[in-house]
Amino acid sequence: MLIQEQIEHLRKADPVLSSVIDSMEVPAYRNTHDVFEDLASCILDMRIHYVPTNAAFRYPRLKKLLNGAPINPDTFLNPELEVLGHLKLSHQKDKSLKLWAARWVENKYHKIDWANLTDGEVFALLDGIKGVGEWTVLMILLFTLERPNIFPSSDYQLKKAMCEAYNLIEDKELEGKLSQIANHLHPYKSLATRYLWQWRRNV
Repeated sequence: MLIQEQIEHLRKADPVLSSVIDSMEVPAYRNTHDVFEDLASCILDMRIHYVPTNAAFRYPRLKKLLNGAPINPDTFLNPELEVLGHLKLSHQKDKSLKLWAARWVENKYHKIDWANLTDGEVFALLDGIKGVGEWTVLMILLFTLERPNIFPSSDYQLKKAMCEAYNLIEDKELEGKLSQIANHLHPYKSLATRYLWQWRRNV
């Protein structure tokens, strides 16, 4: 479905989100479509690089060290590159990145047609990677693979945005309330999520 048709669907489905949509431009981003690089960015900074960041974060620093070249398994496995030392990573992050790179190579993930996998298949392939949890996989589905109906309800910024937009209180009932609202946004929860994130940054 065209983006404008998705927007109209969300407008009709939820009056609060309709006001959010009318207050701003459509949230846009330039997609790498690169599962390896995008997941590495999550390990580096505990956030995916499509979310606005600054030069202090590790992902933009790494891209600068690589002169803008794509991040690939060699970035972390080739000792001659010596880029990780410049980032002053913790032992845990260094290990997680190397394990991710090794898994990508050993399982020939570069040959996988990620776009044609189901959400469940993506979760299965990324399960068990040190430093990668449900939130990270949801970011890959939402941004990298552009799945239309992803709602990362555990995301801190999304919770804050929804509490502010919908006048919700952060209590033990919040999770159920977020789930109920999200049901109204089906099947375009991803676009709704991106609107809410951008709206909170704007205000």
